[in-house]
Amino acid sequence: MRTRSTAVAGLVCAAMAMAACGGSKTASTTTSTASSTAPSRAAIVVDAIDNGSTQAIAVGDTLTIALQVDSDSGDSWDITKQPDAAVLEVVSRSEEPVSTSSTTPGSPRLVGGMQVSRTVLRAKDAGKTSIELTDVPPGGGAPLDTFKIDVVVKPSGRAFAHLEQLDVQPGGVDVDRTGTVEGSAGDVYVVKSAGGAGEALNVHLTTTSGKATVTVLGSDGTTLASDSARIALQLQHSGTFRVVVATAGGKAAYKVSIGVSVPAT
Repeated sequence: MRTRSTAVAGLVCAAMAMAACGGSKTASTTTSTASSTAPSRAAIVVDAIDNGSTQAIAVGDTLTIALQVDSDSGDSWDITKQPDAAVLEVVSRSEEPVSTSSTTPGSPRLVGGMQVSRTVLRAKDAGKTSIELTDVPPGGGAPLDTFKIDVVVKPSGRAFAHLEQLDVQPGGVDVDRTGTVEGSAGDVYVVKSAGGAGEALNVHLTTTSGKATVTVLGSDGTTLASDSARIALQLQHSGTFRVVVATAGGKAAYKVSIGVSVPAT
């Protein structure tokens, strides 16, 4: 079986904004302020790195599966196991050409006739289901690759003021974000890692007013680490991680720095 890799140097760029990537340790900064309107819903992008994982989302969230496909050869990603439609519905499917200079979320840098096949899903009701896609060559034959994830949909009680997927290159620039959190609504930053041996996810939180904590969650919603200032989490596997800045009560203004270190050579 041929395995396709999403050419991610470490982490995939995401949806609402992107940080500058490179070798310099001079970080870029973007300010986000908690909205006073209804809480946002998540729009998570997963790719080949997340194959075999469990993704935890909430009712109303969207989950996009972005996978490489070789359009020149005529193969395509087909859904071979549909999710439970009462829990997770398929909203749309599409293929998009990608240039070698692309940094679009979920669109790795590709060459030749490679495209990104996108399957957009929406969580309808609480429950657990799974979806499987197979890379099928033209005219049938043995599958070239298979992608499968389990999806746990939680009730829609989860709330956050801001969600952003970040592009953080291992050993490169640390991404700085500033914002304000209040009440039960937190800010969520999503990072994607190839989980190279010895890599560590490093988070540094400072508050300019009030008190806040930072928590790192796995793709299945499991708490991996939590602290009021610093987290250095050794990465044992590839996948998606969520960095959540929140306050137990009141209001807090913060700055968070997120980076991935690599072993010294």
